[in-house]
Amino acid sequence: MDWYVKDLMAYMFGVPREELDSLVEGYQASGGVPDPSGLFRYLSANGRKYRVLWAVFPMGDLISILFAAVFGPDKQMLWRKSSVLPMSSDSGALRLWNRVLELSSGIGVQPDSRVSETDLWSAEQVNRQLMRLWDGWAGMFLTEVEEWLSQQGIEVPDGMVESSELNSRLSVDISKDIRDSVGRSVPLGSVRYAVVSLPELRDMGLEVSSLQSVLDSYVSSAIPSMKQDPQSGGEDAAIPQGVLEVRPCVDPINGVALSLMRPGDPVVVEPAREVELPGTIYMIRLLKNGQYEVHGQFDRDGSFFKFISPGELKIKIPPGVHVEDREGFPVLYAAAAGLLALLAVALYIYR
Repeated sequence: MDWYVKDLMAYMFGVPREELDSLVEGYQASGGVPDPSGLFRYLSANGRKYRVLWAVFPMGDLISILFAAVFGPDKQMLWRKSSVLPMSSDSGALRLWNRVLELSSGIGVQPDSRVSETDLWSAEQVNRQLMRLWDGWAGMFLTEVEEWLSQQGIEVPDGMVESSELNSRLSVDISKDIRDSVGRSVPLGSVRYAVVSLPELRDMGLEVSSLQSVLDSYVSSAIPSMKQDPQSGGEDAAIPQGVLEVRPCVDPINGVALSLMRPGDPVVVEPAREVELPGTIYMIRLLKNGQYEVHGQFDRDGSFFKFISPGELKIKIPPGVHVEDREGFPVLYAAAAGLLALLAVALYIYR
């Protein structure tokens, strides 16, 4: 069953199983201690890199048009969005890649009473025209930024990258396209770039559902099938052989809502009709449609189970077990805690 945990980790980090093995061996060879947080940092730093690129066009002092794109390790553009924002182009929020992904998706945009509806409408018309050009610009911007980084001797930048020299050059490159499309000049305020890991993007995908959907599809297509048990001759299965798909036992009176459950919590599941078995959760993942994907182990023999549950069901826990009172589990913290619990299992397997 070790392969199942490795496959799940490979999916979460976006690398083939063989590459994951090499990374974990590298962590151990470098003197890494058996600590899930340490392994997470190492895999994030040394695994495959994704790029976030964004451009800001000021439309006066109080309105900006934001364009954002996410690129995979193969430089394929996976996701792009744009939004008109009632904020200055030099706002600090536009310097943070994770905030940019939210804002470009319309999440967390705060109205500004100083901005008129007429000005916002005018900016929206410009946004629609420029969005037709963004697919072509984004790839060109990415190439230019990475060539500039290479000239500076920077292999993997730490944090957000921006260059006034590069901004000026790119502004000239696209000025004719803008005039032809919009009918007038629109200044390019900035082009910014950040290198991120897949787990970081997955965290944002829990807030930006369109991003999560794209990441799931891309990783599934980019990594060899993870639905094969190498011990079973490679036969495909909807659920990996040895991983039991179960149903959660629902207890509307005394159960615990899934949104309140955390990795390490006890749970009762039904592997077959009218058969209830206790187990322990080690991974909880919120899906884009509000369902929960839960992975765990049976207490009796350590074998694995998996279930997908709609939203806010109250799940039965073993008799005599008390889950302490707690507030709702923040979505991003739930994802991080689930991944760390998975890494703890992996460290046990790789030792």
